[in-house]
Amino acid sequence: MLKYKVLENSFGIALIVLIISYLPFNVMGVMGSDSFFVLFRIIDVNSDSDDPDWKFSPGNGSIWLIKTDEEGDIEWDQVYGGKDADMAYSLIQTTDGGFAFAGITLYNDPSPADHLSDMWLIKTDEKGLMQRNQTYGEVKFDDDFGCALIQTRDEGFTLASGKNWDMWLVKTDRNGSIQWDKVYGGIKNDAATTLIQTTDGGFALVGTTSSYGAGGDDIWLVKTNTSGEIQWQKTYGSIYDDSASTLLQTDEGDLVLAGNVASSSPHLSTYLVKTNSSGVMKWNQTYDISNLSINYALIQTTDNGFGLAGWIHTSTSYNGQMWFMKTDNNGTAQWNQTYGGMKGEVAYDLIQTTEGGFALAGSTSSFSTGRQDMWLVKTDKNGYIQWNRSYGGTQKDYARVLLQTTDGGFVLLGTTESFGINDEKSTPFSLLGLFIFIAICLLSQKRKIKPPKNPPRMLR
Repeated sequence: MLKYKVLENSFGIALIVLIISYLPFNVMGVMGSDSFFVLFRIIDVNSDSDDPDWKFSPGNGSIWLIKTDEEGDIEWDQVYGGKDADMAYSLIQTTDGGFAFAGITLYNDPSPADHLSDMWLIKTDEKGLMQRNQTYGEVKFDDDFGCALIQTRDEGFTLASGKNWDMWLVKTDRNGSIQWDKVYGGIKNDAATTLIQTTDGGFALVGTTSSYGAGGDDIWLVKTNTSGEIQWQKTYGSIYDDSASTLLQTDEGDLVLAGNVASSSPHLSTYLVKTNSSGVMKWNQTYDISNLSINYALIQTTDNGFGLAGWIHTSTSYNGQMWFMKTDNNGTAQWNQTYGGMKGEVAYDLIQTTEGGFALAGSTSSFSTGRQDMWLVKTDKNGYIQWNRSYGGTQKDYARVLLQTTDGGFVLLGTTESFGINDEKSTPFSLLGLFIFIAICLLSQKRKIKPPKNPPRMLR
């Protein structure tokens, strides 16, 4: 049997290298249309608190936050998640310059068995480093998820989405502790997709209801006072299944909501509604641009018109393309653009940039390095592409929310299946550690190994 004489120090160094190679602190991935290397930092927070809601470790199906410069090149990114799937749907820049986002944390092996998910709120500093996080939900018979988040004028937070398939509104202080919560709904399924704080200090929520309205699922608009008590509610839609995607309040105090309505099945069209401050409809527009289009984003533009973005079925792509439409202040379409290739693209968010153009964020399968990448598209004021960037790994990655920061750069928030504790990019580091371990063991057959005076530093 071949025996190796391993010095104690060299064995220790080799063992440390091998252990470090398996730790999920950093993973390397190839990202973007320019194929540049980026170091991904995986956050692992274990609070001193005894509350298990404040403890988690990284895993697959994680939340991904990316900060870019004004040309879409990555400056930093962070990944957050637990052992099961985690997703984020709403992002804001907070008054202290940091970020907060809301989403859902899932329990694939729940305990108890009927505790499936919780709403999740994460607060970070300006570099995405976590400052605190909190989950919200009951222990039994609970299926909670968070889609909408705002920072209120008292620097607290308000979240809205679903709780056991009812619309759920949660108000917290600045530390995420619940001050009050309200549940709205009927005997069927109801949930919120968007939340705003209105000019009177109250709240407006828009979502989908099966309990009320004209048909299967209808758009549901709920207005509350500052304490979450309902002041009025309205439903809009057809006899088929309809849904709401987003809501805003204009400078005049009117409410504008966007969603999707079905005139027949499976025909689905984008729907835009403007109401007064009491929910009384002023006008509505239905856009039959394709047999199938889905809206996800709505903004008011600087000319008092509106921009809508989402997904559309096209003759050139069976899987659909990213879609962007501009309207005037009455909702009349002025122009629309599609972006993408043959494999499928979608826009989940839209902003107007500081120089008057636009930016869209979503996903691409046509221009991805893997199965699907985050996709950031920058256009001029007429919707013509100026540049685009994709970000991702070998699995599915997509952006749900997009912000422009004061330095002209962008922040994207979404979900990654490529980067996490069990993803494939841990393997090269593990194999490298094993290789170094074996090499040091072989080299240590020499009687004496004299370490260098200034040993090389390990790259982190």
